[in-house]
Amino acid sequence: MEAIVSRIKTIMEAEGYSAAEFADTLGIGRPLLSHVLSGRNNPSLQLIMKILERFPSYSAGWLIQGSQQTEQSVKPKPPSGELFSEEDTESPYEQAPVVPKSTKSEPEPKNVVNKTDPIRAILFFSDGTFETYNLRH
Repeated sequence: MEAIVSRIKTIMEAEGYSAAEFADTLGIGRPLLSHVLSGRNNPSLQLIMKILERFPSYSAGWLIQGSQQTEQSVKPKPPSGELFSEEDTESPYEQAPVVPKSTKSEPEPKNVVNKTDPIRAILFFSDGTFETYNLRH
């Protein structure tokens, strides 16, 4: 658990937060964070999830196990403005054919979940890490 606490401190330093500001940002009590940082309490799953939700650029694998993320990639890089680079344009997957929608328009009932709506997105990175995003809350 000391390693997780060390990585939490790394996130705090990289993002420029004091312990009090970090606790406030996560919406947790300052004493709770103080107890975790001092080693009195182990970080709970709820605390880890709050960190990952608030700072999605850090991988769960790195925060929990210290795996697959180098110190250089700990601090997120600012976005370049391009969603995809030219390297990303080739896909190993075939694109599904576009099926035209029916011309008949029927209103969809509200609060009905379409079975084809995505509920989760998983991004796999070349360094072996991945991040999961829930698209529904």
